[in-house]
Amino acid sequence: ADSVMISDCILDLVQHLRSSEAICSPHTACKCNRKASQCEWDPILFRNTGSGTRCLNCADNTEGLHCEKCIADHYRQTPGGRCLACGCDRMGSSCDDQGRCRCKAEGVIGDKCDRCQPGFYALSSSGCKRCMCDMAGSRDMCHSKTGKCNCKYNVEGTNCNYCKPGHFNLDVENPMGCSACFCYGHSSVCKADSGYSKDCITSAFGSDTEGWKAQHRNGHDLALMRSSSSQDIIIEAKDQYPVYFIAPAKFTGHQVLSYGQNLSFTFYVERNEPYPSVEDLILEGETQTLNAPITAQNNPLPTTKKQTYNFRLHEALMYGWKPFLTSKDFQRVLAGLKAIKIRGSYKPQSRGHLDDVVLYTARPGVGQRPAEWVERCTCPTGYEGRFCEQCATGYTRHQPELGPYSECAPCNCNGHSNDCDPETGSCYPSDVAPVTCPDGYYTDPDNLSSCVKCPCPSRVGCTVSPATRDVVCMGCPPKTMGSRCEMCEEGYFGKPLAGRPCQPCMCNGNTDPNSVGNCDQDTGECLKCLYGTTGPHCERCKEGFLGNALNPQPSEKCKLCRCDPRGSWSSQCRSDGTCDCKPGVFGPQCDRCAGDRYYNSTTGCQECPSCYQAVLNKVIIMLILLIILHNCLWDTAVHNWLLHFAHKIYSQKDQACSNSLCGCIAVADFNGRVLNNQTAAEDALSKIPEISRTIDQANSKTKQAEDNLGNAVNTANEAKKKARKADGIADDVLKVQSHFYNPVAINSSRLILVEQTLQGAKNQLNNGLKVKLRELEQAAASQKDTIAAFDRDIEDIRGDIKNLEEIRDAFPDGCFNAAAIEKQ
Repeated sequence: ADSVMISDCILDLVQHLRSSEAICSPHTACKCNRKASQCEWDPILFRNTGSGTRCLNCADNTEGLHCEKCIADHYRQTPGGRCLACGCDRMGSSCDDQGRCRCKAEGVIGDKCDRCQPGFYALSSSGCKRCMCDMAGSRDMCHSKTGKCNCKYNVEGTNCNYCKPGHFNLDVENPMGCSACFCYGHSSVCKADSGYSKDCITSAFGSDTEGWKAQHRNGHDLALMRSSSSQDIIIEAKDQYPVYFIAPAKFTGHQVLSYGQNLSFTFYVERNEPYPSVEDLILEGETQTLNAPITAQNNPLPTTKKQTYNFRLHEALMYGWKPFLTSKDFQRVLAGLKAIKIRGSYKPQSRGHLDDVVLYTARPGVGQRPAEWVERCTCPTGYEGRFCEQCATGYTRHQPELGPYSECAPCNCNGHSNDCDPETGSCYPSDVAPVTCPDGYYTDPDNLSSCVKCPCPSRVGCTVSPATRDVVCMGCPPKTMGSRCEMCEEGYFGKPLAGRPCQPCMCNGNTDPNSVGNCDQDTGECLKCLYGTTGPHCERCKEGFLGNALNPQPSEKCKLCRCDPRGSWSSQCRSDGTCDCKPGVFGPQCDRCAGDRYYNSTTGCQECPSCYQAVLNKVIIMLILLIILHNCLWDTAVHNWLLHFAHKIYSQKDQACSNSLCGCIAVADFNGRVLNNQTAAEDALSKIPEISRTIDQANSKTKQAEDNLGNAVNTANEAKKKARKADGIADDVLKVQSHFYNPVAINSSRLILVEQTLQGAKNQLNNGLKVKLRELEQAAASQKDTIAAFDRDIEDIRGDIKNLEEIRDAFPDGCFNAAAIEKQ
């Protein structure tokens, strides 16, 4: 206990402590916060702190010099109470003074800090260790106990940070981790080529159909439509068989650089409840065809709302392409892509709308966005080119019909020449050999001994496709692209080859930077304004919108006016957002009929016939009667409350008066207080009749409300004021009673006078309350009769309502008002 005494104090030891300020008493008290019964004297502690007592054997899970704190992993719910166990995991956490677990180090989670969070492993007293797995190469986090990484299929290494042999480009978005080397099947050694930049092939249909076609499933061409307002292309099915959008040539051909990237577009139908199939998206290659349903890769079913669809061009099963192909075979489809078909109809006699088609790919040249998925192959003997697609000097195609997939074999010139045509195998004369051309020139395929200047901008090299002999510029200047560097990159406009350098499109921040086709690459006109803006540079609000198109905050730009087209002259609103309403219409959006009018889909808001006013008047009368009934019922509740309060005072009066003698006497001005209390009691008694008058006046006002509708509200308010006044009188009585409960010192010389005075007040209170109690009981009985009368009135009103319903049903259509324009 706190008052346990130390029986012996070593005074001579204290003297050696050189402390003249602290003197040890033989009976120093232990200060252990009621958690220990023993303590000891510690001279060293006394020297350091000025307090030399140390508590022994602290109870209730406490510790400290004075048992003032909880031991580790414990807390108190109340000050001075027992310390309770937190229940936290001791290795991973400690708890605070509220019992909450606080994880010791990063990587520890859980209510009890008893496990490692994802990305960590090996829980110990020092926390969890961070996983060292490369997220690009591992399927998920490491094992929570061993830390072992689970590598993706084409990845290896302790930390899953190396591509397996025959693979390259470790990519977090690649479900296999790394891509297989393609190299036209001639090599399995490759790496990422730094000489390519990200690019995209697009169709936004801003001015025409851009070469797209429509085709029936059986191969017959159909009419393709274009909407100038929505700037999309439209296809319509005439029977139950699907029809397809057919992509133009720029989306086909050699598209292996799109392997692992996305084909995206926006699409919607004009009729809901579509029927998908397994052939909603078709990629036709030279030897194989790939199909996918529209819902593959978590894409939604088409609806009447425009939606964006994304399809990754990769062989992984999760992407839903059928049939399943190996990586090399999938890339072979893209390397010789003959057609892209997008299904445009999902029900008979229905239309589909296609827009914003984008095929993500890469182009030669170093840019701000490197395309790291493009390979550069290490070719074996007899092959050359970035993808080993060419036969080296002295070699030719073994099977020319296979093109770049054919093996390269040594030239067979019977010793008369060491060189031959790499495609046909025709031997060259011994005195003719391909020349090595300087930068900016390429070898003429028809005359290997001559060089031709590249049709590219200054200091830009080029290469020749062996299959098509097309010349492609390599390393276009910044902001340009194309096989001749003739186009501007996305987000720029101009004519680089005509002396008009590429300039940024000026759309005032009102386009999606991740979208394509935001502006016309020739004129710079903005084509995809957002946030309710329009204009060549998205510089103003379009019709039906209001605001500041140049505001930097998208939420503060142009906002929809929302004018109801049936009730307003125009979809454009005023500067305050209100609309210009037609006659007989009102509301900020012009969506409500004014006065005695109703909505007609042909003529708008028109006046109701005269029969409507008769119905309206009867309804108003019924509402007024209901208001009167409500007020009278409220007055009845006040009467019942007063009666209950009087009963309560009457039942407590004896106790109040008897308790007053033992508890109410006593201040210096005691006599004046008693006189004041007596006066207050007399005042309260004198006001009792006023309660009765208040009740009578409430009844009288209620009766007047029934007879005179115009004064119903004022009478109800006055009755409420009278009831509050009665509450005040009752409070006075309670204050008298409260004064009788303030005990202080008794002045015995005036005790007899006090008793006589209180007895008189008691008698008056008793007699007065009995009289008023009877009066209130009579008033309550009268109110019960009034309620019964109102019950009869309610039955009459119900009869009136039934009659009105019969009258309403007999009226012709249109004989009632609609407060708001009905939605069609």
